[in-house]
Amino acid sequence: MRLLDAERSLRSLTLAHDEKLIEGVDAKRQRLYRRLVRGNLFGVVRRAIPITRKLLGEETVDAMIARFLDERGPSTRIVRQVAGEFAQWLMEQPELPHAATAELVHWEALEIDVGMAPDYDGPAHSRVPVDDARIETHPSARLAAYRHRVHAMTTQDGAYPDASTEPFILLAWRLSERFWWQTLEGGVAKTLVECSDGKSIGAAFTAIEASLSEGDAFDRARVKAQLVDLCRRGALVGFPRA
Repeated sequence: MRLLDAERSLRSLTLAHDEKLIEGVDAKRQRLYRRLVRGNLFGVVRRAIPITRKLLGEETVDAMIARFLDERGPSTRIVRQVAGEFAQWLMEQPELPHAATAELVHWEALEIDVGMAPDYDGPAHSRVPVDDARIETHPSARLAAYRHRVHAMTTQDGAYPDASTEPFILLAWRLSERFWWQTLEGGVAKTLVECSDGKSIGAAFTAIEASLSEGDAFDRARVKAQLVDLCRRGALVGFPRA
């Protein structure tokens, strides 16, 4: 049997809605292996989303995880990333218990992703965001945008928040083994996105200004000041010259 065929057989055995046993292998052992694998995946997702479990109840959450495993299943080989893939799958579902369900799961999974990201071990960079510099973010930094205030929820909340007229744009990162986050103004978020592929700060500013609608304004000095603050707080590691 080719390795690819073996992987497909194991995936069908462990993740398919109806078990697909492999010929020539003891059925009891296969079913035990299926229960162990699925139980481990259930546990990984459950532990990542305590607020969602509190709001929806274990039975509803388990039903959603089971659907995820049956209909798609994880594609990652890294166990800690399974909750993030579950969140992405939820984002695509047309019917959920609440419009904020997928966003909350995504935020809870994001905290795991940030916490397990590598530390920065590169050189020290300038902390002055001049136009010909680029932005070096901390390896744990993640951008997210939500319509609901899920980032402020705790296990003490008894209901999902209402949708906001404007999206919440967030930057999350890890510093001194703690999870931190901050809401961003649109100009800062756009600058981070424009610079994510290595574009200089000045080039990013020019691109943003070219995309503004009539009457909109973009304050370069204000954005630079906020980039310096993010650097001071550890979300950015500096501004190396391009």
